[in-house]
Amino acid sequence: MILFAALCLLVLFGLMAFQALAFSQTRVPRCTEKDIEEAKSLASSAKLKISIAKEVFSETHPEGTVVSQEPAGGSRVRKGSLVKVVVSKGPRPIKVEPVALEAGKDMSPETVSETTSTPEERPSTPVLSTPVAPPPSTDSTSTGTSVTTPPTAGGKVVCIDPGHQARANLGREPIGPGSSQTKEKCRGGATGVSSGTPEYKLTLEIGLKLRALLEKKGITVVMTRETNDVDISNIERAEIANEAGAHLFVRIHHNGSSNLSLGGACTLYPADGSWTAPIYASSRRAAQLIQRELVKSTGLKNNSIFARSDITGFNWSKVPAVLTEIGFLSNPEEDRLLNTGEFQDKAAQGLFNGIVEYLNET
Repeated sequence: MILFAALCLLVLFGLMAFQALAFSQTRVPRCTEKDIEEAKSLASSAKLKISIAKEVFSETHPEGTVVSQEPAGGSRVRKGSLVKVVVSKGPRPIKVEPVALEAGKDMSPETVSETTSTPEERPSTPVLSTPVAPPPSTDSTSTGTSVTTPPTAGGKVVCIDPGHQARANLGREPIGPGSSQTKEKCRGGATGVSSGTPEYKLTLEIGLKLRALLEKKGITVVMTRETNDVDISNIERAEIANEAGAHLFVRIHHNGSSNLSLGGACTLYPADGSWTAPIYASSRRAAQLIQRELVKSTGLKNNSIFARSDITGFNWSKVPAVLTEIGFLSNPEEDRLLNTGEFQDKAAQGLFNGIVEYLNET
């Protein structure tokens, strides 16, 4: 009888221990192939934490996508455990020679990088011819000497796209016309490491300041958004620029990294691929001029210009396009600067100077 009672107690304690263990554990979600923001959300729902172990170049995973994870999805771990993930940085850049600048252009040498384009069927869109710059006008002075007056950018159209929006849209859309590869329609963007300010707020503030400068110059401005409470995919943003017949599509973003010491500005432009061949050269020239003026105006480190083949907003654009990454919100000092009106004014002025110089060349 005593032996039976002891056995019952042993079984009871075993069941209690098993239940306690089961209650303290959770199942690891499958994060691979998902955007890092979505992976963080899934981990949080499972009472787990995520850590980016490293970032790697990948030809098969779009930028920001989880390549691998540890522990594996489906395994059981204690709640509060850490899931380590490897995140894609997109295709590996290939260094090419910088474009030779025209005589008289004061630009420091840059290391221009290009990503390789996936060979795909070129869309049946007409090749856009680069507009020819109008001849400079001449005024005669009282001495009979002709004075050359530089052309103005008035009468041109610029489309400004303040990056991201208040609520991310993780639904997927084709990365280019007819492509089977897809990316999120609009990611959530970075957040200030110290301020907590989301990227979408800062990009809109700088975008509106830039609009004011351009309109004062007589340039027509089309905004992809004027508020944060919108839902506009990257394809739709490119189509807004296309429908406006913009002479330049300017996309404003801020960078972020797990390395808090990284800082500076860079400008991206479409790689010479199947969808973007008609706008490649003009976009590259715009990127050079805007990057130079942005660095000059803000004092940020010059992180150069880069060609990208994996950006949806580029691949659907039929007009010259650039994307500026103005500072790192993951860098405490640059986060502080980006939250000041004075620095935002400098950023807008730098973008303005580069845009106007580009428009005057076309």
